[in-house]
Amino acid sequence: MASYKVLSEAATNRHNNLNLIKLIAAFLVIVSHAYAFATGYRQTDWFSVITGAKGDLGGLAVNIFFFYSGLLVAMSILRNGDGKRYWKRRILRIYPSFIIVTFAIVFLAAPFVTTLDLKEYFTSVETYRYLKNLIFLSEHELPGVFVGNVYGTSVNGPIWTIRVEVFCYLLCYVFYKMKLLQKNHVMYSVILYMVLAGALGYGVYLGIDGIVAVIMPVTMFFLGMIYAVYAGRIYLSALWSMAAAAGFIISCLLGQVIFACMVFLPYILCTLAFGTKPKFRMLNSLGECSYEIYLWGGFVGQMITYMFGGSMSAHQNMILTIPVAVMAGYLTSRLVYQLTAKE
Repeated sequence: MASYKVLSEAATNRHNNLNLIKLIAAFLVIVSHAYAFATGYRQTDWFSVITGAKGDLGGLAVNIFFFYSGLLVAMSILRNGDGKRYWKRRILRIYPSFIIVTFAIVFLAAPFVTTLDLKEYFTSVETYRYLKNLIFLSEHELPGVFVGNVYGTSVNGPIWTIRVEVFCYLLCYVFYKMKLLQKNHVMYSVILYMVLAGALGYGVYLGIDGIVAVIMPVTMFFLGMIYAVYAGRIYLSALWSMAAAAGFIISCLLGQVIFACMVFLPYILCTLAFGTKPKFRMLNSLGECSYEIYLWGGFVGQMITYMFGGSMSAHQNMILTIPVAVMAGYLTSRLVYQLTAKE
């Protein structure tokens, strides 16, 4: 690794470790959820243990995904400034895989595990209500599916982040159109985001379901946007990245996970992805379908638990879930590529 590398230049080089880091993050989500799916939260992952339950691997992975998303999406719109292209690329990134996975679960996989007979399942209103997820209205259950699982009947819990991602796309576009992604207007951007964060915090105070889980992903996305604005002034240094890693570890050990993720994690992620030479080329290539692996991970984890009678060892669950989710994610990614290659 060179002593210093400017982020704006490094991030445009396709020979990087971004997909590798995103693949690892997808695996971390599966590992974290294995404890919930297999044991019903009777156990927690090691990151939760060392941070005193202030964070877990799943939350850390989501923060990673959202920071990279904010960074790359903001850099893209700052570079191109084309609203039509912006939304076309965002829709093609999110929707095709999401639709395929959702329909495959509802109409191909779930009928094999429901306690209802097929006629009851396919004529139940609840079956088709699950498709509300495609318009970002949460619906977690399918009739008769996973009713004996220790975690409960949630079919694919992790997909809640998809609607948050779309909200962040809208946030980025609004900030861009308001010219708040210009260096001389960043302070206004920060103030506006603090108002938004305050509104989200007030939603937590009012007891609105799910708001508390949204705050950190949106914050990490916003930090990615800020990094994009100042990408030409951010230098990736091995020494500084090691210092940031030390700060991150110490903060987590002290239970200050939010501080660690907001202050130290962004620089670490930039250095790992763009400041080092490409590693493990096969895994890096596989990381191109990390989103699809993520989409499948929750359902596959629940399915494997079901096949073991509703509960099992968390380690068994993650070991079995990862290869199945990778295979399903890869096939989904290839299908999406075939369908959208001409777009």
